[in-house]
Amino acid sequence: MIKDITIINQQMLENWVKNQDGRFLHLLQSQTKNGDTKSISHKWLLESTPKRMIYEILYGDLLVGNKDKVVVDVGSGYCSLSRLLTIQHQYYPVDFSLSGIDWYNFNCPDCDIVLANDLFPNVDQRLELFLGKFLPHCKEMRLSLTYFNKPKWYTLKRIDGDEILTMLAWTGEQVRDVLEGYNSNMTSKQHVNLSCLTQDVPSISPNGRQVAIVSLKGQN
Repeated sequence: MIKDITIINQQMLENWVKNQDGRFLHLLQSQTKNGDTKSISHKWLLESTPKRMIYEILYGDLLVGNKDKVVVDVGSGYCSLSRLLTIQHQYYPVDFSLSGIDWYNFNCPDCDIVLANDLFPNVDQRLELFLGKFLPHCKEMRLSLTYFNKPKWYTLKRIDGDEILTMLAWTGEQVRDVLEGYNSNMTSKQHVNLSCLTQDVPSISPNGRQVAIVSLKGQN
């Protein structure tokens, strides 16, 4: 069941930079060791204020104060804070680029939190399959979902063939349609208004994408 949804906007970013970015950047840099800066995920956090803010929203309580959780991080990438998560929690990073294992084939343990940051639905369009697979195993799920309400597409080459593919990015309406299936249950009258997904706010990203932070109650 969906607990909350927040669309990230410029005002939120400005407030976060003023009040929290300095502390977060200090934590990121204080944990950095030789080799961490070679990771693209680590470079993104160093170079992008919006990515730092979204990371802090999703992971912040797990980095400071909230310890000893079972955490599954799908599409985790790697940064210096991944090491801190491993120390403080029973942490399962699930990332094809790190392990060669697709999340669909991952045997998910029963856990406290499942995270997916900047993976769905445009890096990976299997959002509905992901929700169906992981929600039964967790108490809580936290997602950052990216979408475009104006036509946006990518030209890609298959790694297992010679075909050139054009992939149309998801819209907020498509995201809403998938999430609506998890927007209430038989024992609760709670219903979150998802119409915000179809209404653009000034984007925090140079490419104009919209970002939604979604929290769901798991079924475990």
